[in-house]
Amino acid sequence: MRYFRTLFIATAICATLPFAAAAHADDAKCEVYSKIGNSMVTFMLPLTMQDFINITTGKDPKLSTEMTQKLIESMDSADYKAMSEMGMGDAELMGEAAGQIAVQLLISGQASSAREVKAAMKDSCMSVGFDTILNNQRKSRANINASLGQ
Repeated sequence: MRYFRTLFIATAICATLPFAAAAHADDAKCEVYSKIGNSMVTFMLPLTMQDFINITTGKDPKLSTEMTQKLIESMDSADYKAMSEMGMGDAELMGEAAGQIAVQLLISGQASSAREVKAAMKDSCMSVGFDTILNNQRKSRANINASLGQ
């Protein structure tokens, strides 16, 4: 759950995704992206803020493992196919972006439930395009690393 370690820094650095027109060829990838956000929020909303912090800082491997299991259970064969086609590097970037944006949607008040998070993430992904999300996440990583002097 590497994307949780930099979650708060990244949400402070990253603005919400821009909503520009993009091709709708990304449907399967956008579905996976939004499912990750949905599953993460479904798992985390009942938790305490301390539980959330413990997951993001890696201090509770049991909760992190439980969340990972829930993410895996939420995927179907089409999701796994889409992820395998994008490759490990892009799948990792997508996971980071999904986690960060899902939390950002909740914290900013743009969504208040897992269903709203999933819908907002799917809409934005379809609007801007999956490649834009990955490129934004690459920039976010670079900004975080620069801010931390890495």
